[in-house]
Amino acid sequence: MESNSGVMAIASIFNIESLNVTGPLFTVTHSDTPDASSLDESVMSQSALPRPWLMEIPVSPNDEPEMPTPYAIASTYYPASQPFSEPKECVYFQSYDNPSTIVELCRGKLGWYVAELIDAPDAASCTRLAALSYPGSSMIHLFYVTTSGTICDLAWSPGNGWSAGYLTAETAPKISPWSSLSALRSANCAKLYYQRDTKLCELAYDFNVRELCYTELANADRGTAIASVSYAGSEGTSYHVFYQDDGMLWEHRSQGEVLTTSSLPSLTKMPPQRTSLSAISWFTQRAYIRLYYTSETGQICELLWDERAGWKQRLNLSDNATPNLQPCGGAHISAMQMDRGDRIRVYRNSSPEGLVQMAFSKTSKNPKVRALPASK
Repeated sequence: MESNSGVMAIASIFNIESLNVTGPLFTVTHSDTPDASSLDESVMSQSALPRPWLMEIPVSPNDEPEMPTPYAIASTYYPASQPFSEPKECVYFQSYDNPSTIVELCRGKLGWYVAELIDAPDAASCTRLAALSYPGSSMIHLFYVTTSGTICDLAWSPGNGWSAGYLTAETAPKISPWSSLSALRSANCAKLYYQRDTKLCELAYDFNVRELCYTELANADRGTAIASVSYAGSEGTSYHVFYQDDGMLWEHRSQGEVLTTSSLPSLTKMPPQRTSLSAISWFTQRAYIRLYYTSETGQICELLWDERAGWKQRLNLSDNATPNLQPCGGAHISAMQMDRGDRIRVYRNSSPEGLVQMAFSKTSKNPKVRALPASK
């Protein structure tokens, strides 16, 4: 699925003092349509990149969507913070018939629908994907690698549909072809994590000053899995990035001016090299983090952390699923959480070309499995 040949690197670090935006957003029929003035970030999401439109494929509430993909997955929960919008679960993947096209699968009040992002920059074969949204925000951001080797940023908001995001063709960095992607969002900034050569890198966009800032965080194994989360705790916003180096799983943590990097404590079994890794977090009376990955045999495994108990590991969650979830080697994985961890969804490639959803809830001891059928 991934290639080790060649390095696409940035020749120099870039700093952008301001990000100019012009022109109205491209409007499509996608969901509910609030007054554009209520969109807190709409002015920031405009740029000169091609603006994709959605070709929607209606799916009735009782129908399963068709899932033509063996490729990378990203998911996010849109909490519907703005008037006239609705919450929805969103999953993104490459089209099986046309891998250069990204497909959106969403579940809202009326059930599932599938839509292709038409006229967006072509996705590279076997690209990684990252998606983010945030309570209080009106937007979803989707990141992927284009055929030119740069990161594409697409933004969606209700009433405006999809348009170019914070990054433009001029400001988006080139990345190594084996790089994973991970994105997070806080009240003040959005952050994207990726790999350039053997460096784990961060690209941050500050909403207050509208600046892009590039930082090299740490050395990492080539082709490392990357996952990231943030949460607003009692001592401010905390950012956590997980990656692999020297066969170990590492955590880079930042909170205010305090930066720490440490390997995770001894685990029963380390995640395999270049696995697919996904993280979620939430804060109630204390902070919680969940990491999901696939083992060498294709089983889904979980690492659990909270501020009181520290790290724990649960292997082979697939065995406890109802019905039992068959292993799938080399699968991609993506997770989202809702209601402060009360509901968790983990998506994974199935075989042949499709997705499987594992649903966790407080009221259920074991996760429930739902196959999203595939077609070519």
